Amino acid sequence: MSSRHLMLTLVAVFLITGNPAIAQRADHGNDRDRFEHDQRREQDRGFERGRREGRGVGPRHDIHQGDRLPPEYRGRHYVVENWRAHRLPPPRKGYQWVQIGGDYVLVSIRNGVVVQIVYTQ
Repeated sequence: MSSRHLMLTLVAVFLITGNPAIAQRADHGNDRDRFEHDQRREQDRGFERGRREGRGVGPRHDIHQGDRLPPEYRGRHYVVENWRAHRLPPPRKGYQWVQIGGDYVLVSIRNGVVVQIVYTQ
């Protein structure tokens, strides 16, 4: 009888106080969500630019997807009008292909954000 009483007491204490392991996991999830949200905001502002891994486009290979295309590449002479001849998919409405060196970037006409990169080398 005493083991049954002890078991009921433990169950009651567990139900009243909750499971600390579950509560702790939920806290870590919230911290992770906040961290990911802050990282996305930093990337949107361009803070991540110097720390990105992988090859970008441009003479210094520093233009990546999500970056704004520098003003020097926004001139008409960089725009690829005949995208079929370059074997590129058709640009979506509001976007245009821009050639930088041997590579191509799909850029928003409105804000200059790079949404796709096609490497040729």
